Amino acid sequence: MSDIFIERPLLPVNDVTVCAVSEEACDTIKCLEERGIRVLRVRRAGSLPDAICSHADLQVLPLGGSLVAVNEEQTELAAQLEEIGFRVIKTGGFGKEYPHDCVLNLLPLKSFLIGKRSVMPRQILSLGVFEPVDVAQGYSRCSSVLLDEDAVLTDDPSIGKTVLNFAKFSIMLKQKEIVLKGYDHGFIGGSCGKISEKEVAFCGRIPDTPFGRALKEALAERGFSFCELGSSQLTDTGGIVPLMQRG
Repeated sequence: MSDIFIERPLLPVNDVTVCAVSEEACDTIKCLEERGIRVLRVRRAGSLPDAICSHADLQVLPLGGSLVAVNEEQTELAAQLEEIGFRVIKTGGFGKEYPHDCVLNLLPLKSFLIGKRSVMPRQILSLGVFEPVDVAQGYSRCSSVLLDEDAVLTDDPSIGKTVLNFAKFSIMLKQKEIVLKGYDHGFIGGSCGKISEKEVAFCGRIPDTPFGRALKEALAERGFSFCELGSSQLTDTGGIVPLMQRG
C-alpha cells in the first residue's frame, strides 16, 4: 500500500509513515525509524532562538492534505516535501524575540487556527481555509496536543478556555516537569505527537508524578495508547509532526 496525505492536520487515521522532527532529537529519531517511520529532519534555523531553532512545531505546519507551510530557511526540508508530493508554502517573518518565533506555532482545530493573530502568515490566512482565533499564548501548538477534533490536551489556561468554544473536551494538565534546555520547562505539545489514530508517542519517559499519572489517565479515558521514545526525561524537542500515513 502507498502512503497517503493526512486530510485533517495533525490527525492521522492510520499509522504514520512520514513525520518531521528536530535534527537534534536523536533518541526520538532513532526510535521512530526503528518503527519504520521516515523522519524528515528540521535543521537549525538562524532566525529563531538558539535553544529551539530546530523545533519542528515552530517551523512545519500541516494545513490538511498535501498542503504544508514551512519556514523559508528550511530549504532541504521543503525540497524533500515537494519530492513526495506536498505543496509547500514557504513563510518568513520569523524572529528571535517572542512572539516572532511563533509564526507557524499555530493549532489547527476544525476550521479554526488558534494562535497569535498578529504574527499569523498572510499566505495562510489568504487561503480562506481557516478562521484565525487569537489567544494570549503564542506557543499554541507547543502547549497543546490535538487528540481528535473534539478533544485537546493543554498545559495553558488561555488555550484550554478557548478550545471549549470549538471542541467538547479541553483537558487541562498543570506541569513544570517537561525538560527544555535553556528554559524553566517545556510544553506538553512539544514533547509528543500522534503516530496513529489512537497512539501518541512521547519524547522520553512520562514521569511517575501527579502530572504523569494524570496524563496517562486522560489518554486512557479518551481511548488512546502511548509509547515512550528513549529512556531520558520527558523532553520538549519541538514535537513530532505527522505528515503522511499508510493508505
